[in-house]
Parts: sequence; C-alpha cells; structure tokens
Amino acid sequence: MRKACSYIINKSQRADLVITNYRPETLKKWKIDYSDLVKMKENLVMIHFSAFGTNGPYSEKTGFARVAESFSGLTYMTGYPDRKPIFSGYPIADALAGVYGAFSVILALYHFKQTGEGQLVDLSLYEPLIRIMENYIMSWKEKCLSERVLITPLLLHMIYMIQKIISGLSFLHLHKIFRKISDRYRTSRISERSKISYQSIKSKKSDELDEYFISFFSEHTLEHSREIMEKHGVAYSPVNSVADLFNDPHFKTERLLFPLLIMH
Repeated sequence: MRKACSYIINKSQRADLVITNYRPETLKKWKIDYSDLVKMKENLVMIHFSAFGTNGPYSEKTGFARVAESFSGLTYMTGYPDRKPIFSGYPIADALAGVYGAFSVILALYHFKQTGEGQLVDLSLYEPLIRIMENYIMSWKEKCLSERVLITPLLLHMIYMIQKIISGLSFLHLHKIFRKISDRYRTSRISERSKISYQSIKSKKSDELDEYFISFFSEHTLEHSREIMEKHGVAYSPVNSVADLFNDPHFKTERLLFPLLIMH
C-alpha cells in the first residue's frame, strides 16, 4: 500500500486532474487526500466523489445509489399516493452524479486555465438529487407533500438492498451481517432462520429474505435498527421526507437547505 500511495503522489504531481471515490477517512489514512496532494502541487484540480461528501456527521458512512436516493427524499416522492415509496428501475444517483461531476470538472479546469488556480470539487451522491427536486422542496410546506406515513422506512430499504444487489462481495458482507446479528441478538426465531436466510442469499430466494428481515426488524425500534446497521457497517438510509431533511443533522451541517426570508 505504501508503494501504491507513493505512485499516486508522484503521478498527481504531473496530472491536470485527480479523480477519486474513496471515503474521506480512507484518503486521510493513506495521506493522499486533497490537503496532502496539494502540498506537492499547489494548483491541482481534484474531484472527490463520496456518498455523503467530505463534511458533516455522515461523511464517513458508506453508501451507493439507492442509499443516496432514499436519503435525498427522491424515493419518498416516487410511486403511488396510497402505497409505500418505490425505487426507480435505474440507479439515478450514479448517473446524475457522473453528469454533475463532469460539468464541475470542466468548470474547474477552465478556471485553472484562466487563473492557474487549482481546486477541490467535493461532490456527494445525494447532492445532485436535491437539485432536481427543487420544486418539490419549495412547495413542501404549502402543499404538505411530506404527510405520507411510512410504517417501516428503514425496513423497506433493507429488503430492497438484499433483493437487488446480491453479488459476490455483497454475499460475503451479508453472511457476516447474518452471523453477527444472530450471535448478538439471539432469539429462537432469529436463530432458527439464520441458516435458512444464509442459504437464501446463495439461491437468491427473495421471499425468504423478506421473511427474515421482517421478522428481525419487527422486533426492534427504528433507532435500535439504526444502531445495529451502524455497528455492522451496513449501508442504509431511512426513506426521508422533506421534513426529515430539514431536521437531519447532516443536511444542517452541509447547509444545502436553509430558510429564506421573503419580503412581500
């Protein structure tokens, strides 16, 4: 790893642009984040993709498109009024972040060409989604668009995640989660079904996975479920409404939303 980091440092000194999508703490640990690289090249342009950006209390959380879509409120407003929110069939956050990232890099490089100054483009997966939801956010208070009631917002995302992103890496990760959850919160129901659920991942039997997670999370409050996910490093997000966004500490830190005093 030391050789790899040295290679990156050497290459960045001759590069016009550095692109990374590691979590902020990872780059800091390797001593190759923007504050480190800019010491070697003062006018470096760098774009840092991450799930929640480099600032705020959630900056070190893991995440991917579905997490960002849930966190931003996009999932909450997608679907039918009388049913639970649904995900789109395409990871919108990934594509939109790519477009915004490319646009931001072009502007940063143009600024570099004009002034000789470098800069860091700090782009999270959920930020571009906020931009495409501006009308929804602005009309939130007037039309009460956040009054939809969800019984199990965390569970909805967890079930979807298990069903839709099963892969070799996810399989190993989920196996670890099943094992730790079963050991730590051992009840007769969970213990009996742990082995079944483990086999369900391999065979991709979503009904059995649904049953397992419904059984488990129905026994815990939302906050307790959050603690479990945090402890085991599971990427998750509640399906936020706009009201949730205004009360969320990460949004407050990032200052993406703030009240405006409008004079009539």
